[in-house]
Amino acid sequence: FRLKCCDSEPTTWTADNEFFWKHTIEGRSVPMDAEEQIDGLFEKGKYDEAEAVIRLIHEAFGPYPDGHNYLGLIAQERGNMEEAVEHFRKTVELGLKRFPKRVAKRAFKDDVETRPYQRGVMNLASALNQIGQYEEALRMLDRLDRQCGDAFTADSYRADIALNTGQWDEALKRASRYCSVDPSQSLPS
Repeated sequence: FRLKCCDSEPTTWTADNEFFWKHTIEGRSVPMDAEEQIDGLFEKGKYDEAEAVIRLIHEAFGPYPDGHNYLGLIAQERGNMEEAVEHFRKTVELGLKRFPKRVAKRAFKDDVETRPYQRGVMNLASALNQIGQYEEALRMLDRLDRQCGDAFTADSYRADIALNTGQWDEALKRASRYCSVDPSQSLPS
């Protein structure tokens, strides 16, 4: 049935593969092995190769929120913070568009569809903090707390911002709240 619904005419992308229909059946989602490849290349510091894979995925499957997130992380590693911020903004925008219609806050962490949005918000807040745009970073953390129900992570990032802005009591309050859960929170960066 699905084969009958698919466009089964060979194209320039499928003419060399008699089994091109297999990818059509799989749909328009990014293959898991491609995501794992990107992650592996990023972890090994092979940023140029990871970028090439991400750009190929963007061409083949359309806008890919996690791809923009990785491009932001790569830009951040290279010290290009303005580019990183733009990629993280795109991650948030695309991640929000792909949101399931009705997701309870308590289900956010378990729902795979919400993860690109959450990652984008966290990484955008971190990048904004690094370039000194504290107010916008705090607005992003409010979204993380309010929309995603992730007060723990939001407070961890708020502690970093409080340190950067010289609000020592606020930094202490935010960081000490979770020290018993995660001892590393007593050492905000």
